[in-house]
Amino acid sequence: MDALLDTDWAAHWRGLVERRQAELGTFGGPAWDARAASFQARTQGQPDPFLDLVRPHLGPGRTLLDVGAGYGRHSVPLAGDAEWVTVVEPSAGMRALIPDLPAMTVVGSSWEDAEVEPSDVAICCHVLYGVTEAVPFIEKLEAAASDRVFLLLRDGPHPSASEHLVDPEPPREPKLSDAYCLLRQLGIHPQVDTWRDARRRVYAGLEEALDEARGHLGPAWDEARHPSQIEAGLRPGAEGGLVYEGADGIVGCLHWRARERG
Repeated sequence: MDALLDTDWAAHWRGLVERRQAELGTFGGPAWDARAASFQARTQGQPDPFLDLVRPHLGPGRTLLDVGAGYGRHSVPLAGDAEWVTVVEPSAGMRALIPDLPAMTVVGSSWEDAEVEPSDVAICCHVLYGVTEAVPFIEKLEAAASDRVFLLLRDGPHPSASEHLVDPEPPREPKLSDAYCLLRQLGIHPQVDTWRDARRRVYAGLEEALDEARGHLGPAWDEARHPSQIEAGLRPGAEGGLVYEGADGIVGCLHWRARERG
């Protein structure tokens, strides 16, 4: 038996997502509306090796597609390297934060329902964790890229001030290594680039940290004990807000040349 290729990784992925959703519920586009501004505040402007991976594949006349673009964390800094950028983002709150750029089309839709013209390069960053049917999602993404596809994922749990509060942890999300195995099942041999990522979270205030923790822990959340434990694990930030410092994690990018269609 080939432990990699004889495993149904699509079913494995589906099981991870469904078990997590059964315990914690679904967290999708509309759920980001209230959190969009705080998410932008804590992530915008941070060093990002992912941009350095993508930029060599852009240039004059080249087009970029960003699926699950959020507030434009990646597509906006990459827009100066492309002729045209198309972003797909289901959350209205996130779309409201995307700057109005002259060479950008914004599509307010889930990827499954989106209709877009093919681009040279397609990127999808930290989106797949909640996608139950990952195979058609990835196949559609590859079909929308004439040159190269980039998937960015964590290879470990989501950093959160609540990550050490309960034992056992809630059902885990899919991660980078799961996506690699799934791609191999699809006949894709991706290049893999990984780097250490500081698991540092900045919250506007205690209530934002508690709101995130309630969503992270689901039924395991204990209103009597956990708020004080969350608060004890935070420190004041140098520029305001509250900071959680966790151990560094691994983030990685799976990227490959889009296969010819037809």
